[in-house]
Amino acid sequence: MSSANPRETLVARIHSDFQAARDFLGKCHVAPTSTNTGGFVTETEQVLRSRLRSAATILCIGFTLFLSVYIDPHLAPTWELILFHVGLAVITGACAYLLDERFGWKLTQLRVFEYLLFGLSAAFFTYLQCREMAYISEIRDTNQRLPILATTSTHLLIPWVNIVLMYSVFIPNTWQRCAAHVIPAAMVPIIVYVIGCWWVPGGSDFLASRVMLEMVLWAAVPTLTAVFGAHTLNTLRRRAAMAKELGSYHLKQSLGAGGMGEVYLGEHKLLKRPCAIKLIRASKATDPLAIARFEREVQATAKLTHWNTIEIFDYGHTEDGTFYYVMEYLPGMSLQDLIDRHGPMPPERAIHFLRQVCDGLREAHTMGLIHRDIKPGNIFATYRGAIWDVAKLLDFGLVKSIARDKRPSESSDGLVVGTPLFAAPEWTLRDGQLDERSDIYSLGAVGYFLLTGRPVFTHKSAVKLLFAHANEPVAPPRDFDPRIPEEIERVILRCLAKRPEDRFASVEALAEALDRCSAAGTWTQARAAGWWNSIDVDLADSSQIPSDPSALTQVLEVSELV
Repeated sequence: MSSANPRETLVARIHSDFQAARDFLGKCHVAPTSTNTGGFVTETEQVLRSRLRSAATILCIGFTLFLSVYIDPHLAPTWELILFHVGLAVITGACAYLLDERFGWKLTQLRVFEYLLFGLSAAFFTYLQCREMAYISEIRDTNQRLPILATTSTHLLIPWVNIVLMYSVFIPNTWQRCAAHVIPAAMVPIIVYVIGCWWVPGGSDFLASRVMLEMVLWAAVPTLTAVFGAHTLNTLRRRAAMAKELGSYHLKQSLGAGGMGEVYLGEHKLLKRPCAIKLIRASKATDPLAIARFEREVQATAKLTHWNTIEIFDYGHTEDGTFYYVMEYLPGMSLQDLIDRHGPMPPERAIHFLRQVCDGLREAHTMGLIHRDIKPGNIFATYRGAIWDVAKLLDFGLVKSIARDKRPSESSDGLVVGTPLFAAPEWTLRDGQLDERSDIYSLGAVGYFLLTGRPVFTHKSAVKLLFAHANEPVAPPRDFDPRIPEEIERVILRCLAKRPEDRFASVEALAEALDRCSAAGTWTQARAAGWWNSIDVDLADSSQIPSDPSALTQVLEVSELV
């Protein structure tokens, strides 16, 4: 009988323990998970893993080197302190090993490492400083105790300044997330010092002295530096990535920003074809739900080929995890901007736009997709193929499939997602079901806006708006403009029926009703061209991003509404 090599057995056991630790962390959920986000998350994971490994290595070296202070015979450390210190050095070293790329950690698991490394370090420094304040409180000689207490204020800040600056440098963050972590860290030594001054006889005099003011200022300066530095580094990384890693596309200028990302005017380097490039916002770059929505928007839009739907050319991601996709550039303006700048449009032009959106939605609905965010800001009036007033349907980020089981779609797992100004009533119901008729309601609300220049309901609160869509009667468009034909008013009001079964059953039926209106077909190309030529607007400089801040896409809990 042969015996196993003890060294090989030990190595196998260590590897087994590491694998068990990885499996455990894999079950930890520190952030909402989402549906599969494909390759979009990969680059963010690589950047964060590399930075965390560097931070873990530096922390391990630092804690190991500082073990030498226990050689001082006057220090008299306790075994608890030594074990805490040694354990911290071992844990940071283990993290540096485990953060090797061959272990394949996911984004949420990397966040566990982030909180483990910096959380344990913060706990150790807090423990050290509480011991130090307790030691000062035990000194009986006032002439010795108070000078030591005064000089301790600055001494307490040193490790925290290091942690704050290290976190801002090594962890890729937005300034908001960085601030949420470094501000509490900078406050810890101040809180410990304040509590210590209450413990020490005579120490309370320091709470309203120059010593306390200097301590607050010395904590504030590195904190502000860390937050500003995180913002600057994040901005520089994004700019460098955009200039270097957007493949065959050259960025020229910003067109604007929407709820999910920023859009730039770009140009294909070889074809010299203008295009619009949408980048996911930095604040959303580490949010799996936001990334999933971004990917869903690309995939859903790429399936659609209708003339009245925005066309997707390409998509990808940069080395620093910036996600983008490339779409056709549309000169013109959104219907939201058009009404905001020029007021309500004549019925024949409103029918012209609504009819085209029906055609674009027909393809999506046939494929089992509902848009869920039909609004004037997501419908663009553009010039294509020598034709004026071409309607383009944008932003499929909230698209939902109802084709899988041929049943209506429930309203997003207890969430109301969309734009309250144009929301269908069934969004507010816990058992509300969304189908093609929900898009028809929103399109009816768009038609109402085009004809009257105002939304169906004008409440300021999102909750009140959703309640109004579900319960309040709709004022007829002719109440605001008697010149609106009754036949188009009837079509709009039927779209805005509270019950889905009282609306048009499909966009085909709605299109047929629009075609029967006497004003249908009277908005000619000559009139459209004359209108565009009569206004002072440079089509090349117009943005295809919704600009109305009151018509933003929102996410609300259904429980807020019932």
